[in-house]
Amino acid sequence: MLRTMNWALLVGTVALTSQVLAQQSSTAPASENQAAVGVAMPANGATMAQVRQRFGPPESEQPPVGDPPITRWRYPGYTVYFERNLVITSVSDAELGLTSSP
Repeated sequence: MLRTMNWALLVGTVALTSQVLAQQSSTAPASENQAAVGVAMPANGATMAQVRQRFGPPESEQPPVGDPPITRWRYPGYTVYFERNLVITSVSDAELGLTSSP
């Protein structure tokens, strides 16, 4: 009985922690240079569906490459990189040394 209660407490704690981290990651800056370049970009940990909902469809989508699969979406002024279904980083064109298209 005590073992079951401990297991339930552990599972509940992990679930709550995951929800808190997901909320923080959806509002956290995608990179330290985001504020400097003045471009709103998806936050690390956001899902592909959340990115599409908030930022709209990308200009282009590169198919997944490698294991784990890494997918790249291009938006005006930045690129979003996903591992499986989650944002791992968003990089501005300025950080890449590129100029954004007019």
